[in-house]
Amino acid sequence: MPLNSFSKAKEQHAASEEAVRLAILGSYDILDTAPEKEFDALTKLAAYICHTPIAFITLIDKDRQWFKSSVGMDATEVAREISFCQHTIRSKATMEVPDAQQDARFQSNPFVTGDPHIRYYCGVPLTSPEGSNIGSLCVIDLAPTTISEHQKQALQTLAGEIMARLELRRQKKQLEVEKKKLAESEKRYKALVDNNEGYIFTHDLQGKLLSVNPKMARALAYKPEELLETNLQNLLTSDKGSFHNYLLQIQESGIANGILQIKNAPGEEKFWVYRNFKYTDDEGNCYVICSAQDITDKEIAQQLLEKAKTELELKVESRTKQLLALNTTLTKTKTNLDTFIYRASHDLLGPLCSLKGLLNVARQDHEAPNHHEYLRLMYHTVEKLENILNSLLSYSNNTHYSLLNKPVDFQKIVSESIHACTHIDFYNRIQFQTDIKTDGRFWSDEERIRVIFKCLISNSITFQNFSSVSPFIKISVYSDAQKATIHIQDNGIGISAKTIATIFDIFSKSAVLSKGPGLGLFIVKEVINKLNGTIEVTSTEAEGTLFVINIPNKRLECTAQETSAVT
Repeated sequence: MPLNSFSKAKEQHAASEEAVRLAILGSYDILDTAPEKEFDALTKLAAYICHTPIAFITLIDKDRQWFKSSVGMDATEVAREISFCQHTIRSKATMEVPDAQQDARFQSNPFVTGDPHIRYYCGVPLTSPEGSNIGSLCVIDLAPTTISEHQKQALQTLAGEIMARLELRRQKKQLEVEKKKLAESEKRYKALVDNNEGYIFTHDLQGKLLSVNPKMARALAYKPEELLETNLQNLLTSDKGSFHNYLLQIQESGIANGILQIKNAPGEEKFWVYRNFKYTDDEGNCYVICSAQDITDKEIAQQLLEKAKTELELKVESRTKQLLALNTTLTKTKTNLDTFIYRASHDLLGPLCSLKGLLNVARQDHEAPNHHEYLRLMYHTVEKLENILNSLLSYSNNTHYSLLNKPVDFQKIVSESIHACTHIDFYNRIQFQTDIKTDGRFWSDEERIRVIFKCLISNSITFQNFSSVSPFIKISVYSDAQKATIHIQDNGIGISAKTIATIFDIFSKSAVLSKGPGLGLFIVKEVINKLNGTIEVTSTEAEGTLFVINIPNKRLECTAQETSAVT
């Protein structure tokens, strides 16, 4: 990327982060508010703890530093460009300036060269739950000095208390907004119910009517107050058993629909199609919300019944297919699990038995020269156990833990993965060649990518071709805004055409020399699937193997999540 393009991208990223920070600051609704005792008390406590004459709680706005609370100075705001705290919010850590006259950032600052002649400064950023620094808690002295770690920790504690109070203020504001919205929603709901052309009503779990809309009362020729406290069963022409079954259905499934045969005040029979569901409010009160339409015309009622029958049959058929598919999946999962437990147990018991036998022999053999050989064999046995357990742990972590997206340093991962393989036999024969190029930041799960590199590099070392004078492993990475492409190539013993089709299967071993449990490449495939990537392999026996991996860049997805969290 050209230097000026990189600088422009960096400036755009900084501008975006600053816009987010200012939006979060604005959400607290704290700027230009009057002094408050609770914040003044914390400021005084900061000055007292650090033995300084001046202390502030500051908030960094777009062009100014505004003081919510101050001790030792009467200023309410200063230009942001000359403030000390603008430097504090750029870091997550406490910023300390022992002598401002000796610090290139502040030597010419008007508050250093003139009143109040600041010499010492210590500031702790005020960090929001979203991770943005909106201001700082700082202490100032007019002479060069330093404060202890205990005093800095106390400042950090006070900064946390300040943010807790600001967060409480923001939550109260949000609660007030939500209450207002709720009141408006309830008003709209009442208007909707009162003016709805359908019949809307509620009853408790025993059938007693709790509310009815005017349309329903008129249809039944009752006043609304006459219907309240009446049991719905008293209005129906169906028997008590049917109504009891309806209440049971509501209790168990939470929903019921069908046809009501209901009589009005003059005794006329009406047919209503209804759809009712059980609802529990925030206070734990449980009742049934009902909606109905008049379908007294028997022909229309029959059509609706036939439609309901058809829908029910389709639902039963669909549910049956779902259950059959689920049963097939469960059967397959159980088979895989049984195989997994058997093979893992077998692979673990083998080294354990070998280790136990070696310990017994070593204990009975008193010839000292043999002990070193026993220790070597026991070490390799323990090493094998460790490899098996690490493979099982990697598989478990990949299965159960969610993705953790963050910037990925491929140079660091490759270097650490190579170094992690130094214990493998004949590691020193390998010539490593790396070529890593990045175009912008690449976001993904760094630990899962590390698993891929370690496994594939380890395999290439283990299955090197000992007839080759110059065994090598070439690792290349190219990443851009869309994806990362990884090539891992060696000139090892290769993989046979017969074996290559199954190398990613669980417990598959790509060579007769394999000493592991056969989980490595299976785990690599599972990890890459978790990252929504792809892996391809080409290999020729006695010539070498090439793995090509593509992993999508999650940066756009992460940016969208961050923006959603702020809004």
